[in-house]
Amino acid sequence: MSSLVAVLDACVLVPAATRDLLLRAAEAGLYQARWSEEILAELARTIVRLFEDRKLPDAAGKARHLLAEMRANLPETIVDGYERLIPVMTNDPKDRHVVAAAVVVRARCIVTENLKDFPEAALGPHRLKAMGADTFVQELFALDPDAICAVIVEQGADLRKPRSFDEQLDYLARQLPGLVAVVRAYVADTSR
Repeated sequence: MSSLVAVLDACVLVPAATRDLLLRAAEAGLYQARWSEEILAELARTIVRLFEDRKLPDAAGKARHLLAEMRANLPETIVDGYERLIPVMTNDPKDRHVVAAAVVVRARCIVTENLKDFPEAALGPHRLKAMGADTFVQELFALDPDAICAVIVEQGADLRKPRSFDEQLDYLARQLPGLVAVVRAYVADTSR
């Protein structure tokens, strides 16, 4: 199990392919994912809103199911006891709970797409950095390229309509273009 601890903000857990890749990488031991119940509540609200906007049935039920699966498959991810630190955090007020949770678990980074809400001045004193999901997964790839490739293969194979490795990369390129570029370069280089 990796010693790398990362707090995942709700925004990186919303896109299904990105969330699935991040969770599979954590299950594979490539890093330790963490989040709070507050982050999960934000995720649920966002998913319900997106499903309702698309007129999809049972939005609340689907959100509950997703959170139940996340809790069951990664039970060690929940961060508690961070609330007392929220008032002393200096980043964007609506995201102070994320930094507080990261401080409590001594995370190395916060994975978020809202980088502006996590300025370096607010994170530096806690030895934290914020990075987007694409950058984070590229860092995981740099540590263990074969493991990330295996996660991508598994992700494509587990779909109702399975995808080949290349098809899954094509799909992931929409959300994680940097990762896909480095994976394709690695595969091309190793197949010579």
